[in-house]
Amino acid sequence: MNLKQLVSISFALILCLQCTAQNNSYAIDIKSGSESSEIRQLMHFLAIERNKVILSAPDIAGKKVDLSYVEYTNGKASKEQVLTRGLPDNFYGANGSDTSFEFTLLSGEEDTSIHMEFVYPRFSIDVNFERRVKKGYSMRTIDYSNGTYTYNKKTPLFTFALPYTVKDDNKGNTESSYCQLTYDGVPPEQWYEKYGVEHYIIFYLTVVDKK
Repeated sequence: MNLKQLVSISFALILCLQCTAQNNSYAIDIKSGSESSEIRQLMHFLAIERNKVILSAPDIAGKKVDLSYVEYTNGKASKEQVLTRGLPDNFYGANGSDTSFEFTLLSGEEDTSIHMEFVYPRFSIDVNFERRVKKGYSMRTIDYSNGTYTYNKKTPLFTFALPYTVKDDNKGNTESSYCQLTYDGVPPEQWYEKYGVEHYIIFYLTVVDKK
């Protein structure tokens, strides 16, 4: 085998691997709030948070979009709950020639609970969680900046969490923060050990390829 043939074979293998990776992955985009200033004002007044999730891939049609959650209390995880379990396949996935799929997460705090609603194109799912403290929870997207995700792999997408305490060495006091939770790359199951967060909920997304 001469050098020209070796280069040609190597190039073909690279293209094949790229095509395989593209056919097994999808992109995520999350838009928070609303484009309407009136709706943003109303959401602020009612303390409602809104996140629109857009999944896109040339072959996303026919894929199931599963949602699940795990609740963590003092470092202990609850049993994972699948929110979309038991629904017909054609209820919660992209159809026909679609190259994208969208759903919306609405969340708000009530007197003693956290109320969330996942709005799919054909149905919605309500879920409530008991609050451990009266105030302080925040809905956050977990960093999805790597751009593409793999089918059949569970991905942490949102968290509803209490803050952790940060010491300000310059001011000599402490303050509450959320930022490092979702951008440090620390796995959610380690947040209690790393940051001391007593109560938080992680929502997971799995795009299921049934092939």
